Amino acid sequence: MNEEKLVQFIQNYRHDILNELQIIQGYINMEMNKKVNEKVAQVVDNFHNERKLLSLQAPKFAIWVMQFNHVYGNIRITYDMFIENLNLQSTDDQLVLLCANLMHCLEKHSEKDAFFEGKLSIHKQADNAKIIVDFSFDGKDLCLENFKKCVQKDKIYDVLGTDTGFNCRFTVPCH
Repeated sequence: MNEEKLVQFIQNYRHDILNELQIIQGYINMEMNKKVNEKVAQVVDNFHNERKLLSLQAPKFAIWVMQFNHVYGNIRITYDMFIENLNLQSTDDQLVLLCANLMHCLEKHSEKDAFFEGKLSIHKQADNAKIIVDFSFDGKDLCLENFKKCVQKDKIYDVLGTDTGFNCRFTVPCH
């Protein structure tokens, strides 16, 4: 990552933190203590997830996830890490490539003004041999069949339509 991109990343990160603090400040000013406590708990949970993400020793993937909402204009994600302290350095490039390919197909086969909210979950397979990367999206403005063809051409992704959107999952080795 060059200096300009790093500075942009830091600016976006600071902007996001400031937004969260301004929301908390607004709740404090309106004396909405329950909302203050809920928002603070959410921010703390986000920092715990971020710590887990950074502990995976996959810096390219960590940056991809952390800057996601600033890169993809019509897609927003939150994420939950159910793993930590693993060395995924050997699969770092593969994680980014597979996730970016998924987003390319989503953008390519969605309606022009479509908006998708999603959740990224990462956990280990029961046998601990692989990491499961699971995206769950709300949004129906997608040609699901064409999207499936796009992502399943390499037989890497599993795609399932839901009542409110779709889920997409893939695995990578856990070395």
